[in-house]
Order: sequence, then C-alpha cells, then structure tokens
Amino acid sequence: MKNNSKAFKEMKAALKEEALQDAKIEIFKELINRNDRLVNLGIAKKLDDSIMNDLKGDLSKAIQAARKAKLESIKLGQKAELAEIAGYSGCTHPDLLAESLMENINIDEDGQVYYCESGSKLPIRDKKTGKPIDTINLIKEMALNPNYAPLFGNTVAVTKDLYTKPVFDTTKMKNPWMKGDLNLTQQARILTENPELAELMQEAAIAKKW
Repeated sequence: MKNNSKAFKEMKAALKEEALQDAKIEIFKELINRNDRLVNLGIAKKLDDSIMNDLKGDLSKAIQAARKAKLESIKLGQKAELAEIAGYSGCTHPDLLAESLMENINIDEDGQVYYCESGSKLPIRDKKTGKPIDTINLIKEMALNPNYAPLFGNTVAVTKDLYTKPVFDTTKMKNPWMKGDLNLTQQARILTENPELAELMQEAAIAKKW
C-alpha cells in the first residue's frame, strides 16, 4: 500500500535533496583530486589558484548544504514516523498531530532524535527506565492529553498509566493483515514496534477469514 501522507511526501523530498547535496560533494572532490592526479602524472597543468579556490569554496558550500539537508531529512523522517504511528493508534488526523509535535523534536550533532518538552532541549524520559521516550509512548501520552484528545475520539482506549500499552480498537484502523489492506512492510513494522497491536490485528484478520 502506497503511503500518500503529507509527512511521508515531505520526507521523500528531503531525502532527494540530501542525495543531491551528497552527489555535489563527490563531484567537487573528484574534480579536485583528479587534477592533482593528472598533475602528479605530468599529464596536465595545475589549475589556476583562482579556479582551485572556487572549487574548494563550492565543495565547502556543498558540505554545509549536505549537513543541513541530512538534518532536515532526519527531522521530516521523524515527522513521517509520528504521523504513521499516530494513524495506527487511532488518530483521525495523524498529519495534523505530527505537525503540532514537531516543536518537541530536538536533533543533536550526531543526528540523534529526542522528544523534548516544548521550548526545551531536555529530553522527555520514561519514568521507569529513565531513557528518552520513544515514538509510541509519545503518541500514547498525546492521546491522554486533553489538548489532543479530540484528534483521537473514541478510536483508541488508553489506560491512565502512560507507560502501559494502550488497548486498540482494531476495527477502526487499517489492518495490514486484512485481504483488502494487505501490506507486508507494515506488518513487519508493527510486529517490531508494537507486538501487542500486531497480535490483535492478526486475530481480527483470522476472525474475518480474510
């Protein structure tokens, strides 16, 4: 099944930009290195300093642009993941929820993503493990937040404990185990990220006998 969400399309565009900048870096590096090799072999003359400086300047700009593009693709990839998980969790407007949560995203120098309190770079941590909260637990927390509750309606029932798995109503979300919505990629993702939900969906598909 093709993902046509706004967040997913933004992520694809960001990945293309990142690939473009990476390609520019390789081109400028090759031009500079190739000239050095040809000069060392006595096949060509060294490029004028002005031309070489321009090439190195272009290389530097490409490296900076690639770094910026990489961070943007990570950011938008996280947005797409938020929208996808929100959709599986019964959110009726997952793109809207993902957009509103982007101010909670912080990406460090190594490209590591953390969910933070609004206006802060301090990561939200799991009360039990002390580790930064993950996507699924963030969505569960938002489902309990009165500000976001209208986006979920009655499609998902969550417990009062933020760190207890929610009980999903699988009849109100697309089930990748059902014949009409069969999607092996989504099956693998749900099995990895939320085995309990995967089990419920499999049982629902078996009950309907496809």
